[in-house]
Amino acid sequence: MRLIALAAIAAALAGCQTVRTFDRDLMSRFEMTGPDAWTMTVTTAANYPADSEKHEAIRIGWIGDFARANGCAEFEVTDRQLTRAPTDNFMRTGTSDQVGTLRYTGACR
Repeated sequence: MRLIALAAIAAALAGCQTVRTFDRDLMSRFEMTGPDAWTMTVTTAANYPADSEKHEAIRIGWIGDFARANGCAEFEVTDRQLTRAPTDNFMRTGTSDQVGTLRYTGACR
């Protein structure tokens, strides 16, 4: 019985990682723009608002994932710009004015 419980916990944790990578891959685009420079563009949504500390931490984690995969041991975000989406699509934006596109630029350290 303990083995089944441990297997269920391991599967649940693996599922969380799958959701994280699914969202990252669906919502973001990362590109190296120079030997030590990068840009990441992220689509925000009502459930991933730009002004949420929790979701900003998730996005910074995505930057870390991409930076490490591209040879950056450490990274620094040098700029963050939000371009708001038009609010005429209630299904997409809900009541949030923090929905749109975030553009991060930075450097490897």
